[in-house]
Amino acid sequence: PPEDCSPSGSGVSSSKGSCSQLESASNLIAVVTGAGMLSLPFAAASMGWSAMVLLAVITACFVYSYVLLALSIEYILLRRGNEYDIVDYVVLGKEAFGSGGDKIVLVILISELFLALVSFFINIGININAINHGFGIPEAIVLSSVIAAVLACLDMKVISRFTAGGNIMTGLTIASLALSGAFLPADGSTEVHYKGLDIRGLPLSLGVMAYCFGGHGAFPKIYQSMAERHRYPVAISTVAAVVFSLYAVIISIGYAYYGSHTKIPVTINIGRDLQGMELPNARLLSIFASLGLICNIQATCPIIVLTIGDMYTTALGREHSNGRYVSLIVILFAMLIAVFLREDFLQVCGIVGSFSTITSSIFLPIIFYHQLFKYAEIPKTTYAIHIAVVCLAACAMFVGVTSSVCGITGSESALCTLTQPSND
Repeated sequence: PPEDCSPSGSGVSSSKGSCSQLESASNLIAVVTGAGMLSLPFAAASMGWSAMVLLAVITACFVYSYVLLALSIEYILLRRGNEYDIVDYVVLGKEAFGSGGDKIVLVILISELFLALVSFFINIGININAINHGFGIPEAIVLSSVIAAVLACLDMKVISRFTAGGNIMTGLTIASLALSGAFLPADGSTEVHYKGLDIRGLPLSLGVMAYCFGGHGAFPKIYQSMAERHRYPVAISTVAAVVFSLYAVIISIGYAYYGSHTKIPVTINIGRDLQGMELPNARLLSIFASLGLICNIQATCPIIVLTIGDMYTTALGREHSNGRYVSLIVILFAMLIAVFLREDFLQVCGIVGSFSTITSSIFLPIIFYHQLFKYAEIPKTTYAIHIAVVCLAACAMFVGVTSSVCGITGSESALCTLTQPSND
């Protein structure tokens, strides 16, 4: 890219946020990590230990897309930053595609973020119910939405404190998962099987891992809230290291303990033996695992809500809309849909994640970059890397959506057979 548009050089625009490097990294980690990470052991059970290699590849692709987004945002801030309160995906779409481009991007991003919010409410409801069976899932979803509405009224710097707490509480989930193996019966009554590579499990693993790296729509707001954006490379490197390590640990522990018996999410396994029976002395582990997940997801909800509000306000203009009111309306509708779809939404979420998440997280950042820097001399190696990433993402999208549809319909066609993991 042109030298004056590098986020690590003198070309960083003078507009500043209020969040430190650590606070911004915490916000981004909270957005990226969430309910999906507890499905990662099941992805390994479907594909085998080779899922660790896939995790490394996907991590590199998504981190690279964050770099491209940062370059594109700085380009606009340096040239036309005074025209926008915040450069988000909608502004990127407008600057990259011209009139109408912002509306297309708006639909893609809001649909992804909104459905992610719905899935978060559902997961929080399920886990609250798991802790206290007398507290119904609908009531828990309502409670979660009220908390999200309160947090959404706070400043991003204050919210970062909650996301930091949520990230710390995630340690409870991991610790509970790690300790759960100590309570498993050692009599060998149930055999555990492992796989090295099951290529038929690749589509499911791709979809799950892509969903675990979602949240790109919230990135522009987090990035521009940094007080020292020239230190962004350090922040994103920290995020990549933390997220990859966290996901690798979850995969390693969950799959090592439960192997072919791994459930989705793995919290179903915690506190139970390999046959699914509750272990008398492991009830607290199940509670801690659910509590850690609840805190992590709940802290992420206000960032998603505020991002949707900012996108809507930017698209319509501040004189036609108010981001705070839009955020509250989004929470209300997400709550209602979550209550309605609490039993079967996750099946639909698999399809949406494979399509919209890959679109917003891989395709759009690359397109933005090439459209905004089309008059610059982009190295041929960069073109080659982007073509390879796009091809990989397109394949992941196709097989991920196909696998999800086949799983829902129960089809036994040849294509479905190829995209479903074996039962060995």
